[in-house]
Amino acid sequence: MKAGNPSGKSRWGKSAIFPNHPFKVKMDESMADMAESVKQYGVLVPALVREKPEGGYEMIAGHRRKMASELAEKKEIPCIAMSFR
Repeated sequence: MKAGNPSGKSRWGKSAIFPNHPFKVKMDESMADMAESVKQYGVLVPALVREKPEGGYEMIAGHRRKMASELAEKKEIPCIAMSFR
């Protein structure tokens, strides 16, 4: 597969995707609104993840969507897995 091409769209449990990421996601009014939207409609735009050489996945884009899903008590988040080999 060419670098950057999506290898497929799927859903993953949130704990399997880069659990201790260093990115700061603020809990503010905007996040509360987003969580309410996710609770009502779900995540409409999938997050982007890439496979790690040692196994598992690392989130490239979608950290706010992941947090909003957690606040909305969703067990999964839609993701597109990218291959950068």
